[in-house]
Amino acid sequence: MAGNDEISLHSLFLLAHIGPDCWSRDRAQPVLLTICFSISLEKVAETDDIQDTVHYGHLANTFFSLQSIEFSSLLHLSNTAITKVFNNPEFSAIHTINIHAEAPKLLLQARAFSLDISRQRDQKETDFIATAEISDLCLPVIIGVNPPERIHKQQVIISIRFPIPQSGTWLNSSDPQHQILAQNITDYICASEFFTLEAFVSSIARVFFQVTTHDCHQVTVQARKPSAVTQAEGSSVRLSRTRSFFEKKSV
Repeated sequence: MAGNDEISLHSLFLLAHIGPDCWSRDRAQPVLLTICFSISLEKVAETDDIQDTVHYGHLANTFFSLQSIEFSSLLHLSNTAITKVFNNPEFSAIHTINIHAEAPKLLLQARAFSLDISRQRDQKETDFIATAEISDLCLPVIIGVNPPERIHKQQVIISIRFPIPQSGTWLNSSDPQHQILAQNITDYICASEFFTLEAFVSSIARVFFQVTTHDCHQVTVQARKPSAVTQAEGSSVRLSRTRSFFEKKSV
């Protein structure tokens, strides 16, 4: 059997119910899906026969059908989509599915909320592996060492990436966890001042663990300061921290 064969659908556009949007309106909103299906293509590569592969249009229709269902979250939609594909005998040759799902209208001050989820055919719905990201959260901050920087707020662009726990809180909760997280971080940053990006990013990681459940164990935070260097698009700092890192620091 050939290894690492994939079929992909790129930037599939849905209007789906995934909970409240950035204006707290519970209505359909844009969702972009890029899906990779792991499947052996050895036979069709030899026969050049459409019957020896899967029908891209039929795969796409499986995802389009999600638009008529109300989901509690982007994770709920993505995990359900994987189950629908695995339960369809037409797609029995697919053994692993990876989805990148992006909701550009879910958070008011960020470019998008997205997640990556992966599951194999022999795994239960609760056995998914998923990572979420709040992308390009743009906030005004007092940051820097120069005198003007201590007076005028500058735009800093923040991305926060973290594994999603395999728990009902994130999968089926009616509470918009991502929105609660983004708002807590926004409130903290807007009320704080910093000299360095390094301390700024570390403080966001600390707040992340203060406002998330104890089964969230790790986070990666990146912050970019576009105005830092005149002849560059900006400077950035990225760090990864665990919950235990801050717990040990507080002892």
